[in-house]
Amino acid sequence: MHIRPLTPDDAPFLWEALYHAVFVPPGEEAPAYEIVTHPELKCYVAGWMRHPGDFGFVVEENGVRIGAAWLRRWSGRERGFGFVDEETPELSMALLPEYRGRGIGTRLLRHLLSAAEEFCDAVSLSVSEMNPARRLYEREGFMAFRAPEDESITMIKRFTSGNTAQQLWGLNSERGYAR
Repeated sequence: MHIRPLTPDDAPFLWEALYHAVFVPPGEEAPAYEIVTHPELKCYVAGWMRHPGDFGFVVEENGVRIGAAWLRRWSGRERGFGFVDEETPELSMALLPEYRGRGIGTRLLRHLLSAAEEFCDAVSLSVSEMNPARRLYEREGFMAFRAPEDESITMIKRFTSGNTAQQLWGLNSERGYAR
């Protein structure tokens, strides 16, 4: 397993990851792939790495991309489901289904959060209350920020490092983080 920074060339895989990030309750049929083109979802990937602060990692196994975790900061009217404020980036994350339950998501999330702590004060996300990934987020320090809406809950993880978003939001190319 290898974790590396996302690049603009990873955008096609992010569309696939976004599709797998859509929670499908047990026993329900998965939506058509075209769901990622709906405005409320496509904002998570459209124009990848052209937004200030687009940042994330991809995990590969034997050279094959199997998952990704990425952050986007929203401004103006553009907002994700887990929007908290314009200073807090929102996390999106997914593993291909056959790689779930093996600890890979935990390692990927910890890797992303460790890097994010250097340039922001907090990270938010939205997760279905029924999604097993919610337990992972809670274990990693995410707490409910907003009451559930439509069976999803907005969560936030605040960092204690004392860094401010103004210190390094543009991402540090010296560390190999993609911009």
